[in-house]
Amino acid sequence: MPALKIADRATDAETDTEKVKLLRKVFFPQPPEADLADIYQNPNQRTQFQMPPVNDTEVRAAIKKAPPNKAPGYDTLPNRLWQMLAEPGSRSETRFVPLLTAIFDAYVQIGHNP
Repeated sequence: MPALKIADRATDAETDTEKVKLLRKVFFPQPPEADLADIYQNPNQRTQFQMPPVNDTEVRAAIKKAPPNKAPGYDTLPNRLWQMLAEPGSRSETRFVPLLTAIFDAYVQIGHNP
């Protein structure tokens, strides 16, 4: 490889080491240091992000969307059972969906992901 011309210097990069340093400097320059002054105004105060509450419509949509013959976990209850319990107009739907909504909302509010 021929010598590489350096615009700001009188000498060229002739050795392999000089060429590598020059190419690294040109193609992979050091990024400027980030200004983080606006992030930490008060290190003792944290901003807590509040999730919106879970509602019955979201719970019904999630249950309806689940594949009916799959088991969600160790309880081995197929999703079809959940769908039958949450089916609009069923006797259990009026109690089952609000109960699940309260449980899921509590998980979201405390930040727990089982």
